[in-house]
Amino acid sequence: MQDIETEVTKRSHPKNEDDWCKELLEGKRETSVEPAQADCREDEAQPTIVAGEGWGPVRMGAASKTVDPFLGDGQPGSRYSDVYFKDYPRKGVQVSFENTSNTVHAIYFYNGQRDGRRIGVFCGHTNSGINWQSSVDEVKKTYGHPTAEFSGADSGGTWQRLVFAGIDFRFENGMMVRIGIPGH
Repeated sequence: MQDIETEVTKRSHPKNEDDWCKELLEGKRETSVEPAQADCREDEAQPTIVAGEGWGPVRMGAASKTVDPFLGDGQPGSRYSDVYFKDYPRKGVQVSFENTSNTVHAIYFYNGQRDGRRIGVFCGHTNSGINWQSSVDEVKKTYGHPTAEFSGADSGGTWQRLVFAGIDFRFENGMMVRIGIPGH
C-alpha cells in the first residue's frame, strides 16, 4: 500500500516507515481522493447494508423524497430512458431511481472505485460481516457460489465483480471498491 501511495502522490516514503499509515488514518496526509467521513471506523455502530434491501431509509422501492433528506443533497448523474442516477459524494453512495415512480431502483456503496467520479467512502459493512477489507474468498465463503462472475483488466489493473442474490461486490486489483444492491 505504501508503494502505491508513493507512486500516486509522487512523494518519497516518510523517514519513519510506520508513520505513513498512521498519518493516513489520522487524516494528516494529503490525498487526491474525496476524504472519508471523520467517523469512519470498524465497529457495530457503523451502517449495515442488507442484501436485497439497502441501508436504513435508502431501500429498494423507497421514494426519492425519503432518500434525499437522509443522504443530503444529491448531485445529478446520468439519465436513461428508465432510470436516473444521483451521487451523494459525502456519504459514498450512488442511487439509481426509476423515472416514472421516483423510487429507488439500485444502490451503490463506494470505497475508491477508479471511474473518475469524486465520491467519498461509505463507512459501513454488510449484515453478514463483509467490509472493505474483505477478500474475494471471504465474500464467496460468506455468500456462497456467485450467480454470475465477471473479470477483466484495463489500464488501471484488474477488476472482478461477484453477483449474488440481492447484492454484488466489485474488486479492483484485489481490493473491494463497491458493494451494490442491484435493481430487478
